[in-house]
Amino acid sequence: MLTPIDVVNIVKDHAAYLQFNHTLIDIFENNLCRYIEEDLQKQLSDASFEQARHRISPINILPKVIDKLTNIYQTTVNRSVEDGTEFDRALLSWYEDEMGINESMNSGNEMYNLCNAALLYPCVKNGAPYLMVVENDRFIPYAADPLQPTTPTDVILLGGKVGDVETYWVFSADGFFVSDSRGDMRPDIMAQMGNLAGINPIGRLPFVYVNSSKRKILPKQDSDAMKIVRLIPTMLSDLNLAAMFQSFSIIYGINITDENLKFAPNAFWRLKSDNTTDAKPEIGTIKPQVDYPQVLSLIEAQLSMWLGTKGIRASTVGALTQDNFSSGISKVIDEMDTFEARQKQVTKFKDVEKEFWDLMLNYMHPYWTATGQIDPVYTWTKGATVRTEFSVQLPLQTRGQVVKDVKEEYTAGFTSRFRALKKLNPELSDYQIEELLEEIDEERSDGGEATESDLGSAERANPESE
Repeated sequence: MLTPIDVVNIVKDHAAYLQFNHTLIDIFENNLCRYIEEDLQKQLSDASFEQARHRISPINILPKVIDKLTNIYQTTVNRSVEDGTEFDRALLSWYEDEMGINESMNSGNEMYNLCNAALLYPCVKNGAPYLMVVENDRFIPYAADPLQPTTPTDVILLGGKVGDVETYWVFSADGFFVSDSRGDMRPDIMAQMGNLAGINPIGRLPFVYVNSSKRKILPKQDSDAMKIVRLIPTMLSDLNLAAMFQSFSIIYGINITDENLKFAPNAFWRLKSDNTTDAKPEIGTIKPQVDYPQVLSLIEAQLSMWLGTKGIRASTVGALTQDNFSSGISKVIDEMDTFEARQKQVTKFKDVEKEFWDLMLNYMHPYWTATGQIDPVYTWTKGATVRTEFSVQLPLQTRGQVVKDVKEEYTAGFTSRFRALKKLNPELSDYQIEELLEEIDEERSDGGEATESDLGSAERANPESE
């Protein structure tokens, strides 16, 4: 068990880790502009920065990229009970509805894609269960067992300030305590929480921790994402600044003695040559030139290469110009293929779901019912488990291409009608597929082979499948 001094030292050692996550989450929640200002201030003179700050281009690609990656809970997720009863199925369904489990798990998946880790914390509030996704700048997992370096033995939650000190909630399988940034125990806060004795009644950590690293308790932070999401708007802001100065020519004079010439419409300048030289007086202008297409192409190339490092195939939209840059970048992100990334997430979150439902139904549920925090009708059968199936993840394809490929498989005899329709509509249950087959058979009066329209009728049955 950690001591309060241990906790203070761990938090200090991870201050940079927490701050990095805080900045990444802040940008994800659309507070990008302040960070672009910081970057420009470091790179420009004071005078140039004062001009540039008014022309910052706060184009934030991070939310859209994370949203494209976070897709596995936005299609149908089927959960079933194995080795259980109808009462177990009813209890599972009750928790799914009460906790809004798919929406909550989607938030956890989102945080995982953003920070490479996520912490799920099932709680009760006002007699109803809910799932808290702890933001990654508010917790530190700690692994004391060198044989299991990726499995937390303790979790430190940052509880916020009380007076002038920070507070920390420390959980382990054996107990619980609250301490502060001075290294003192806080029994006053523990008493307010109703746990002065510091007992963990469930006998295990009340969390599910998902981590992208296979070697360390804390994953490597996504410094390249941080860099690129700040670099692109910084480069665009540079172009805005260049465009402003390009709008104004610099006027110069050679061998002219007049001063205080007025720059205004209908002004007349009388130019006198310098008597000390035989050179002819001359007025000229210097107009700055910026190669916009080259800079925009550089931005596009860097974005596409960065997406490639994430296992994302970016769309090709042709050469970007001043006219199509905004729509072009949007199309790159809209049409990027996240198939490989989603496949890996399905494997990871199947394990997360297995651990979560074990925690919920075998530990949290008995404790909550025994202490009267919730009042469900059913108990959970010992030995029953929850099996979670995600929709089949498919590469980016148009609906028409999928229908064509499935039709060719069926016509060649490589698959059945049932499997063909299942592939077209992975979000439908087996029962719904059987209903669809019956509907198709009723509409076909002359029998015969299935046609593209037969398979395509699945689209009419489920128009939101695209």
